[in-house]
Amino acid sequence: MERREFLKSSAVAVAGLGTVPSCRAVEPKDIEAAVRKVGTLPRRKLGGNGREITVLIGASSWSPDAVEAGVRCGINFWHKAEDWAPSDVPQAIRKNRGAHYCQVCVDRVRGNHETGAIDEESHYQFVKQAVKRTGLGYFDDMQFHFGYHSVTELKNNRGMVRA
Repeated sequence: MERREFLKSSAVAVAGLGTVPSCRAVEPKDIEAAVRKVGTLPRRKLGGNGREITVLIGASSWSPDAVEAGVRCGINFWHKAEDWAPSDVPQAIRKNRGAHYCQVCVDRVRGNHETGAIDEESHYQFVKQAVKRTGLGYFDDMQFHFGYHSVTELKNNRGMVRA
């Protein structure tokens, strides 16, 4: 199976659990079926730090059933983990926190991604509060959501990097 094909089928099988109409609960057999279909996801090195993450990353916006299936398929990188309420952090992640990479996404403040500002102290406080609120203990990665707008801004405003 080609990589692109694999990613599509894996994402559909795992994330498909999140699209079940809310009027019925997902049965454990549905999660089992998704896990059997996808199997254990392969891992690849992320950057030069030697960490290995699954080829499909998870997201805090997934339904609890999709997260459960993802964890059971080996997903170990979780995007926007700051959005989990303390009761939503999957027990498998909470019990084995060191086996999972949880990312926090930081947005600009006092505006939106186009007009907002980079504010070192606000970004720092956002992450500090998210760590406390989620109960995760720490975040492995901090992503500057939408990033810098220009090379000039990157060179002249290092507030996000310092945060």
